[in-house]
Amino acid sequence: MPAMTKAQRDGIAELLREHVRLQADIDALETILAMENMTGRVTADWKGDLLRLQQSARYRSVLAEGEKLIVEMRAAMTVSDVF
Repeated sequence: MPAMTKAQRDGIAELLREHVRLQADIDALETILAMENMTGRVTADWKGDLLRLQQSARYRSVLAEGEKLIVEMRAAMTVSDVF
């Protein structure tokens, strides 16, 4: 099979980036829920809490690690590598 086109590689890379970001958001929201469960208080500003967690070193680290893997995968990607 021929190698994937640049547009195909770009599309898959973008899909993976979105997946990594969404998974990091899910982890952040689970953290918010766990803290609310521990304190017995429900925050009215959960969106603000999420935004603060998105600025954390841990959140940025997850995105950076995902990006590193995506770049490596993209460099070697062909149709046969994916399927």
